[in-house]
Order: sequence, then structure tokens, then C-alpha cells
Amino acid sequence: MNKKNFDLMMNKFSLVFERALNPSVISIYWDICSEVPDSQVNTVIRNCLKKCQFFPRPADIFKSFDETAMESHKIETVEVTDEERERNLKMIKKLQDDLVKKVSYKEGKE
Repeated sequence: MNKKNFDLMMNKFSLVFERALNPSVISIYWDICSEVPDSQVNTVIRNCLKKCQFFPRPADIFKSFDETAMESHKIETVEVTDEERERNLKMIKKLQDDLVKKVSYKEGKE
């Protein structure tokens, strides 16, 4: 994350949790938190504000980031019966055949 987003995050945490940090502690937070992508900062802030009872430690911030990353990469699995699978394979084969016919027709082979 860039410095602007880091300052935003730390200011929000300081306001909500009513806590000021020593500059050397802020430097430690910056060293580790700079690894969080800017695109995830607002989500991390919201998750920490929702879930943390105390001022978030770096581990809390990264736990929130990890949860956010996992949620965005969830893959939904769908159970398919053998009959549905066969029907889908037949449909795929038909579409492939139709595509070959169209290409052959355009090239003047039919």
C-alpha cells in the first residue's frame, strides 16, 4: 500500500480505537503493512473495524487481508450428473462441428 493509504488506515484505527501510537511503532506497522495491495486497503480497514475489539496488530491486518483474498478467489463447485455431463459434451461436440462447417463454408470448401 502507498503511504497515503497507510496514513488513512492508521488514522481511522487511531480514531475508532482511541489510541495514538509511538512513531517508532508506526514505522514498524508501515514496514509490514506496505505489502498490502492498495486495491485491498479499504476492505482491510472495514474488516478490521468490524472484527477487531482492540487496535489491530499487524497480524490482525494480515488476517483480514488473507480473508479478503480468499473470498475473492472462491471457486464454486457444481455437482453434475452423468446424464447432464453427457448432454453437455454432446452440445459441445455439436457446436464444434457447426463451427468447422462455418469455417469450411467461408473458405469455399463446401
